[in-house]
Amino acid sequence: MAAVDFVSTDIGQPWHANGAVIIGVQCMALLDGSEVSQRHLPAFLEYFVQGDGRIPVEVVEDADADLALARSRQQELGQDGLRCWLTSATRTIANDGREIVMPFASLEERFRALVLERTVDAVVVAVPPREGVVGVSHTPAPDAQAGVRGS
Repeated sequence: MAAVDFVSTDIGQPWHANGAVIIGVQCMALLDGSEVSQRHLPAFLEYFVQGDGRIPVEVVEDADADLALARSRQQELGQDGLRCWLTSATRTIANDGREIVMPFASLEERFRALVLERTVDAVVVAVPPREGVVGVSHTPAPDAQAGVRGS
């Protein structure tokens, strides 16, 4: 999204037909608490966000270096029509099975990158099993729709 400022000689005519001049482009257009933003924000969100805007997240305990259990769950979610991505602390796999090279050294950084990616409908997060612990004691994101599967 961007805001474009221009000067026009006739506001009764389309900008592209009256010789208008662009004088500025803001790549981070301001949506804040102002009355104008509040009035337009619902229509903006309805246009750009599908559903409730949440990304389903499932945490899978997977001891396998190949992430077989996590990959299986990724494929199941893909069969449900979701573009599901898989990530661990060291590997990220796109919904089409391609391994994605990322410049990140932690699960948190990889996860954050995925939830900001527009082609991600769901995320499977693979974590190593913890001895003596049932399930996983953390959820990667607040308010995420998360499930836990064990190996």
